[in-house]
Amino acid sequence: MLAVTRGILAQFLREDDRLRPLMLKTRHQSDAAKLVSAGLAQELLGQCLEELQKSCIVIDGLDECGREERKKIMVVYTRLAKQLSNNLPTSVRVLLVSTDENDIRIQFTRAEIIHLTAADNYMEMRDYARVLSKEIQEVHQLNGQETEALVLDVLGRANGEPSFHCSDGTS
Repeated sequence: MLAVTRGILAQFLREDDRLRPLMLKTRHQSDAAKLVSAGLAQELLGQCLEELQKSCIVIDGLDECGREERKKIMVVYTRLAKQLSNNLPTSVRVLLVSTDENDIRIQFTRAEIIHLTAADNYMEMRDYARVLSKEIQEVHQLNGQETEALVLDVLGRANGEPSFHCSDGTS
């Protein structure tokens, strides 16, 4: 939770110089050279969000955190969004991105949930795979058919299919 909040604060600071004095004041008052307290980080995040007045926080990969850590993240960020939106409606929006995990689904039974599948962004994945396959083609001197096979393999795996196997038994 602390690492996520520190990352968000760093992004806010890069985007808006008005936050620098606020962060320096908070650091001075806490006598901490580094932001190592989750409580202080949450307090500072709340102050920054109030100063910014309109913000959107996107946290991707929530499922990649351990259960306890993601629970903390979900609780802190939903509470913060609710508190701030009571003062200024629509001031803060939080988007948490994750694979479908039971504990996350339970935590957000009343939240707006958008389910995405590989089909929803197939074209973007295909284009991205083609760009990267061209780079691989140049490095490994592959022919066009081998390069297209890479693209199809990536798209298949994104759709839950097993990886293709080469004729020599390798994958």
